[in-house]
Amino acid sequence: MSTSGLAWKISGKIGDSPIIRAGSYFDNRAGVAVATSIGEEIIRIADCFLIVVLMRGGMHPQKACEEALKRIIKSNNGKVNFQDAFLAVNAEGYTASVSLLPGFRYYIYQGDKLEVSEGISFIRN
Repeated sequence: MSTSGLAWKISGKIGDSPIIRAGSYFDNRAGVAVATSIGEEIIRIADCFLIVVLMRGGMHPQKACEEALKRIIKSNNGKVNFQDAFLAVNAEGYTASVSLLPGFRYYIYQGDKLEVSEGISFIRN
């Protein structure tokens, strides 16, 4: 997993990927959540942990990801000019892909098929 990647790395800063449990979090009984984009936002809010905790409480992954995005929006006083996205799978196998803005795409590999999908954008233009 990578967040933003080297192309958008801010000099002197690290993203959430190398920090254990910052850009991803899992619990075998609840599920897993991973994040991508602005690592500082993901670290500050601990969103992946939040998503898994909400799923542990019975919330659907889609709703849990939306709650995490609401926290990001609130922590930025409603002004988001950046992209953050989450992928989540609960223990029952239900999935979600939600991003702040349109355009987040991800790949699903099942059997011998590779498909590209676009996540649901929380803020629509």
